[in-house]
Amino acid sequence: MLCPDESARLWDLCWMLACAIRSGGSGIEVRFSVHVRNDNRERTPPLVRLKAVCSPGDHGEPVVTFLLPGKD
Repeated sequence: MLCPDESARLWDLCWMLACAIRSGGSGIEVRFSVHVRNDNRERTPPLVRLKAVCSPGDHGEPVVTFLLPGKD
């Protein structure tokens, strides 16, 4: 399997966030985990824990930011 490009990774992150929200995540911060493939080796990719934070943008529109759990 080939490593995905940036747009495919973003799509996967948004999809996994949507799944996390549907399974009970709520509030302005949702934590979830994804397997991230950084090479083409035949193995299970490492699990990466992330959080998504929803906050207002410059014009009050909702903005979602993906972060590592220890970052602000």
